[in-house]
Amino acid sequence: MDPITLSMIDKFYESHDIDSRNYHEFKALIAQVSGLTSEDVAKLETLYYQYYYDLFDALHAYFNNKNFVQFEERIRNIVNIDLDELSSGPASPGEKRRMVIYHSFHALLNNLKKQRRITEKQNKLYMYLYTEEDVSLLAAYEVYQFTKDENEFIDTLLLIEQFQYFENDTKFLNDISEFTETVQEQFKIIYAHKRYLDLATRTTLEKIIRAGDKTVLSSINNIETKKLPLKSKSEFVQKLDQFARDKAEIVRNYELQLSQKKSQINTISNQRRNILENYYEGRMLKEIKHMDLVFEMFDEENILIQSVFQIYEYNRDRQDFIENLTLLYKYYYRIKIVKIIREHKDELDITDTMIDFINNLIKVKDNAIMGPVELYYSTKDVKELLESIPLVLNSKRKRRASNDLKIMT
Repeated sequence: MDPITLSMIDKFYESHDIDSRNYHEFKALIAQVSGLTSEDVAKLETLYYQYYYDLFDALHAYFNNKNFVQFEERIRNIVNIDLDELSSGPASPGEKRRMVIYHSFHALLNNLKKQRRITEKQNKLYMYLYTEEDVSLLAAYEVYQFTKDENEFIDTLLLIEQFQYFENDTKFLNDISEFTETVQEQFKIIYAHKRYLDLATRTTLEKIIRAGDKTVLSSINNIETKKLPLKSKSEFVQKLDQFARDKAEIVRNYELQLSQKKSQINTISNQRRNILENYYEGRMLKEIKHMDLVFEMFDEENILIQSVFQIYEYNRDRQDFIENLTLLYKYYYRIKIVKIIREHKDELDITDTMIDFINNLIKVKDNAIMGPVELYYSTKDVKELLESIPLVLNSKRKRRASNDLKIMT
């Protein structure tokens, strides 16, 4: 990372003070912990202003799960810490401050997710970008700290998200949306120790974590569960570094094999894409109106479209290929709309039964739904599509009520 970018990131962390609102929440919670002496409370306040990571981690966990028993237990453990031993630990106030800001950002995103203003997929992407110290994201959060304008903050996040899709491979971003809690927790650990690890080590660790390895998490858990002294955390960083070095050769060999396999796949992929383009330009795919949907499935390496090609490559039956491709297109045309609606189910305040009803309307090409669907595929305007769904459902309710009335009379 270049010196200018590093300087910008450092200024971001230096510009953040402890949020007084968080402090008042902290005080109110501590007051509910039974059996704490005035000395205990004073000690906890000292740790708060020293950005003691475990304390803020306990607060963050409570704000997420509301488990006060667990919070109380962690506070009692923290109270037993020797402050003299703490002062000799490897983490500086600046490093602790980083984690406090991290937790504040995480809490903000969780709150926006609960309000249904961002999705779980977006939440994971933004948290990943934060751990990568994406300068645009840090700048957006810094502006929010001053303005407290959530609408402006969300608009900026959406722009950053769009830029990521422009700059990165779609599969890479889709992988982020599939991160488990274990993967996210390990990325948080790497972020917490980021300034102690060089770029090569961090890159290797990230690749290993993405592959499903849990060594980073089990190592830090070993320190915490055995209540090892704080100096063990510096040893933990050394072990992380050594672990990455030991695995680097394995990762390189794996990537080389992956690159060779990808090269073979790309050759096949280019041949298949040429077939699609030739069939479309030759007007042989007459029932496929939105060819971009077929290419979307193709680029996403959809297993169904791969199966269609495998059958064609086996039997070389053009008519069979066209029929299978058309059937798949009709299925994807419908299921994509259903998926969008399902992702915004809570926002629309509709049931699964209503979604199934919409699905059936598309199946039978009902005029009420086909207009909004066709408009979406022309404009890709999700908001406009979602606004049309309640109107379609209401029109169907009115028509049914009218038919029932006719039958009765």
